[in-house]
Amino acid sequence: EVRYKGLPAGLVRKVELDEDLQSVTVSIEMVKRAEASLTEDALFWLVQPEVSLSGVSGLETITSGNYIGFRPGLNTNAKRVSSYTALASPPPIPESTPGLHLVLRADRKGSVREGTKIYYRQIAVGEVTAIGLDELRSGVTFSVHIKEEHAPLVSNKSRFWNASGVTFSGNLSGFKLRTESVESMLVGGIAFDNIDQTAAAQSASVRKEFILYEDFDAAQVGLPITLKLPFGSGIVEGTE
Repeated sequence: EVRYKGLPAGLVRKVELDEDLQSVTVSIEMVKRAEASLTEDALFWLVQPEVSLSGVSGLETITSGNYIGFRPGLNTNAKRVSSYTALASPPPIPESTPGLHLVLRADRKGSVREGTKIYYRQIAVGEVTAIGLDELRSGVTFSVHIKEEHAPLVSNKSRFWNASGVTFSGNLSGFKLRTESVESMLVGGIAFDNIDQTAAAQSASVRKEFILYEDFDAAQVGLPITLKLPFGSGIVEGTE
C-alpha cells in the first residue's frame, strides 16, 4: 500500500529490477482523488520497522508489512509528473507544520541525530528533524522543530547546548557531574534555556538561527554578576 497519514492512497501493481541490479522500479496505482497532489514536489519513501536506542519507528509495519509513505505536493502551481525517486528516509517536518522551526549551527555533528530530543528544563519540547552541512561546508546545521505549545519558551536570548552524555569536571573545590536526563545520556539530546528569564514569553519570530554550544558551561546560561569579597581564600573557578 501507499499511505498518506495512515490512510490508503495507492497500491503497488508491479515491481521490476533495474538493469544496474542496484535498484527497482515500482509501478503504483494512486487513488483518483490524489491526482491533483501528484506534482513535482510530492514525496515518496519506504516505511519499515527500525529499532534504535531512541526508540522504535514504523512499529505498525510489523503486523501490516512495509508500505510506501506519501506526502502530497505543497505547491499547487507545480508541474504534475508521473515519475519520482523515492527518498532514503522519511522527509523532515514541513515548514507549514504548526510550531517553531529553527536552525542550530555547530562546528561538528557529535552524537546528535535526526529525532534527537530538544529539552527545556529536562522536559522534551521538540526534536531535530534534519542534519546537513552549512553553505561553506565548514560546519553542521540542525533543523529543529519546537512543538506549538512550547514555542513561547524560545526567545532571542535563548542558548542551546549539546546535552548528550555526562559532563564531569573537578578542581580543588570539588567535583561536578552533570546530565540533562537519563534518556539524553543514552541517546543524546539538546537543551536550551534563557539568559534573561523575563524574555521567555517573547516570540522568536525575528531570529530563526542559533549557535549550538558544545556543553552547558560553553553556553554560559545565567546572569553574570561581579562580587567583591575582603578575602578570596579557597575560592577558585567553579566554586559554588
